[in-house]
Amino acid sequence: MNVLTSEPTKWADTVEFSIDCLFSSQSARNVEDVLSKASTRKHQKNLLKAVEPCIPKMIENPNGISILTSLVKYGTIVTVSNVTRIVLHSCEKVLTCGKAPVEVCEAPLGVLLERILYREDCTDDCRMNLIKILKSLDHSLLLGSSVFLLATARLMIFDRAFAVSVCSNIKAKKAFFQLFLIKTKKNVVIRFCELVLSMEERREDLTDLCSVFVFNALHTLYTANSSLRPWKEVTMLLASCGCIAVVREMVKLLSEWPDISVYLRNDHYAKVIAYLLARNPEMNNGIVLLKVLFQKKEDFDEIMASRKSSQLRLLAAIAEKPAYVAALSETLGESPGKSLLAAAVRYRNINKPKALATKEVLLQRIDKIRSVSGTIGSLDKTLKRRRE
Repeated sequence: MNVLTSEPTKWADTVEFSIDCLFSSQSARNVEDVLSKASTRKHQKNLLKAVEPCIPKMIENPNGISILTSLVKYGTIVTVSNVTRIVLHSCEKVLTCGKAPVEVCEAPLGVLLERILYREDCTDDCRMNLIKILKSLDHSLLLGSSVFLLATARLMIFDRAFAVSVCSNIKAKKAFFQLFLIKTKKNVVIRFCELVLSMEERREDLTDLCSVFVFNALHTLYTANSSLRPWKEVTMLLASCGCIAVVREMVKLLSEWPDISVYLRNDHYAKVIAYLLARNPEMNNGIVLLKVLFQKKEDFDEIMASRKSSQLRLLAAIAEKPAYVAALSETLGESPGKSLLAAAVRYRNINKPKALATKEVLLQRIDKIRSVSGTIGSLDKTLKRRRE
């Protein structure tokens, strides 16, 4: 099979020779790599001209969709508009829920739609029509489909009124929960949570709204008797970015898990618990969780002996709250204050930015050189005086 190589000047000829090159994973990777580094618009313009007649067929292939996504991500406004126009026409039945796409195309198509919406610089009618179509759909259809989920997240970020409408919709909450339970949809659900919970430009009101929605939708999975737990990536996002009400409730629920001490040994969950303890405003709930985690001195010693960043982060979070330290003292029969402070220092040193660590080392070396130079200079002056 012919592929689009990393030489963009040959793309048009390759497509003209055989459109099969547009369905190759290697072609998709090469296009993404070239366009992401290109300093000229020529390559994406020429590629669009070559593939434009083939877009209806590309929409039916995950690699073809990936190439279109690269064009939208790195293309001009005109490119975005042209791709959107053909996608709207080719996917009319899919976008109106009259037809389901091939399963392997669901996630790639969802990414393409989200990237089109992301391009706010494109105010063309085609993109605006796409927004109108999506907003006209029932919220349960949007939250229950991997095709629409990421685009819905992007709309929620742009339009707070739309976000409020979605988050207050009971059917949407149930649909999201059902989608969450499908293992093959894991990546798209996690990406949705990343978009609405860890936005580049933090909008606290929207983050709070969305974190409550996600947590309430998954609430039953956090209860003590649930045989299934939410994916750790989603739990991490809720613990680190969720509103205080969500954090408070998570602390309470996690302390009721019968196997929470086992989860503590997991690096990911150690970070989760560290975030929860650090952000939790209710000391009493935090103390209950601590006493469940550290029921005897051996439990604490095991974590203290660890040199993993996640475990040190947990200890640092405990060290920051005097109430936590006092509660641990009761359990251990001795104050762990000094040990916790030492762990906190180790954690900060391990996680210090490389640039800052390098700067500190260089400054120390410069100071050492200066001190040595100063000593030698003083010695020279002394010898000169003696000779005189």
